[in-house]
Amino acid sequence: MEKHGFMIAIGGLSGSGKSTLAGRLAAETGAVWLRSDSIRKELWGVDPLTKLPPEAYSRDFSTKTYETLASRMEENLRAGRIVIVDMSFAKPVERRSFANRATACGAGFHGIWLDATPDTLKTRVDARVGDVSDADSTIVTMQLGFDLGTIEWSRINTDRPADSVYRLACALLGVDGPTPIRAIKLEP
Repeated sequence: MEKHGFMIAIGGLSGSGKSTLAGRLAAETGAVWLRSDSIRKELWGVDPLTKLPPEAYSRDFSTKTYETLASRMEENLRAGRIVIVDMSFAKPVERRSFANRATACGAGFHGIWLDATPDTLKTRVDARVGDVSDADSTIVTMQLGFDLGTIEWSRINTDRPADSVYRLACALLGVDGPTPIRAIKLEP
């Protein structure tokens, strides 16, 4: 029998709550959670909590990070798993590429974009302690100037409690709260 996985892409600017949502969805569903921040640090050869130098965020190293993430995503999708990809997806080409690669694996796909006010984003990143992400309010300010293009994914405003964001995401995915992994529809 052919296996079909399902990819959930969670994008948004730093501090929007991507990892909070992705981590909870992964814990509740048993999905594989692929976080770009973790993979970048793994490829750089450092502990996840070590702050990386600017060259670790170069175009070339970012491409290597995203290609590694995409390869792991495809491997898990082909094995019939649910995969949550947690990265900014700030460029339209990244959003299209990951969606197309998931579809090429015969997997289902749902993209969720998380929005929050600039003040919320900056407050959240500045409050982080012991987090894999290196982003701070300076990075958020830079990201706020990005041309994100048209975002065609489902959108959730995260200027609300994390439980509310989680419930909204579950509703978008067609599941109600904590569910077995197979409750998410695995139809491509």
